[in-house]
Order: sequence, then structure tokens, then C-alpha cells
Amino acid sequence: MRSAEAESCDPRVARSRAAVLAATVDLLGELGHVGTTMEAIAERSGVAKTTIYRHWPSRAPLLIDAFHTRVEHGDHQPTGDVRSDLVAIGCGLAAKLRDPQWSRIMATLIDAAESDPELSELSATFTRERRESVRAVLERGIAEGELDPDIDTDLAAQLVSGAIFYQRLIRRRAADDDDVEAMVDLVLNGLRHRG
Repeated sequence: MRSAEAESCDPRVARSRAAVLAATVDLLGELGHVGTTMEAIAERSGVAKTTIYRHWPSRAPLLIDAFHTRVEHGDHQPTGDVRSDLVAIGCGLAAKLRDPQWSRIMATLIDAAESDPELSELSATFTRERRESVRAVLERGIAEGELDPDIDTDLAAQLVSGAIFYQRLIRRRAADDDDVEAMVDLVLNGLRHRG
């Protein structure tokens, strides 16, 4: 039996994993989580189900890994200006939601999280990670005296990203950069330190 380390270095394994992840992303975007079965993934990828199960013990971890292949992490470098940083983070999220495949995958995983505990954890982790970058900006604004020290940074972070998600997933219109700036300005107006 080959070690996991030796297997991970094998180019055939890397190709199989890449094919499975790409097929999963495509199926999630086309059919949603219900249609993204292990059978459909095996058929689309050309990789045997037994091989897929060797790398992912169930469908949920595979969906999670596939989702993460479509998520860019740490793509914003803080500037030190609260408004500029919030606009940059918000515009990054809005741009992802303008990608039809990404927004369909996001919507289908939000739906799946309602009934699947593992996918629910993915959703919670994803939103927590996204909130942390916004909270860090807000906390810096508090420390510098620009924002009210009594604000709930978690709730304020939800107001920024929540408006962007609402625009795309509920109103069915992706926010553009002007929309994001207006949303950030409206939220910041309520968060400014009145001193």
C-alpha cells in the first residue's frame, strides 16, 4: 500500500483530483447540490467512484473542497483607510457575485447548508472568515477614534456584506462598484464616532 505522501506526489493522482474538483464545480453551477451526486461527478470527471471515495469519504467534503477552488483568500491588502478598505473588500465580494457560476454555487451551498450539517459548517466558516477581514478594518477604525467604540463590529460587518448578498441573491441584480460605495457610506454614516 502506498503512503498518502507518495500518492499526493503522483501526477496521475493530481490529475484525477483536479478533474473531480472541476467536474464538481461545473455540476454545482449547472445542477445545484441535489444534482451533484457522486455518480454524476464520476461520470463527468471520468474518474471511478472508488477513486473519488479514496480521496473524499463523502460528498460533503468534496463539495467543500470544490467550493474552495473557486474562492480566493486574502486578496485585499489593507490601506489603513477604513472607507477604502471596506469598499475594496465589498467590491471584491460583489465582483465574485457577478460571476454567474460562483453566485450559483454560493446560492446552492447556502440552500444545502439548511439540511446538511457538514455543509452548514462550510457556510459558517466561509462567512466567519469573510466577516473577520471586515471586522479587522472596523476595529482599526475604532482604535484610531474614527468609529464609535460601542459598535458591534460583528453586526456592522454583516451589514456591509449582507447588503451585497441581498442585492445579488434576493433582488437578482449584482451590485456594481457604485452600489458598494453607497452601501459602505450608508453603514459608515451610522458607525462614525460622534465624540
